[in-house]
Amino acid sequence: NRLRSSVPTERHEAEFRQFQAWARAFGYRELPAHGAVVAGYLMAIMSELGDLNQVHEASRAIESVHAARGLFLDDRYLKAAVAWAKDFRAGGERL
Repeated sequence: NRLRSSVPTERHEAEFRQFQAWARAFGYRELPAHGAVVAGYLMAIMSELGDLNQVHEASRAIESVHAARGLFLDDRYLKAAVAWAKDFRAGGERL
């Protein structure tokens, strides 16, 4: 079961490709990604699209690809970005 759950879905792979393109455009390494880079991406999604569901989906996709490839990703940054996105949605601090 653990092996099955670590295989990214096609949707996760597609979401990861979007992150990959964003990271490369800014000169960041996408695999393994630094948690701060992923957090920046998630915050950019929220800032540009305002879609908390998209932030969650992107986070899960990036985590899934890292896990499937046996790469470490510090999820503390992702959790902080998601918390910020929730605050942003509620009218909190903008970037």
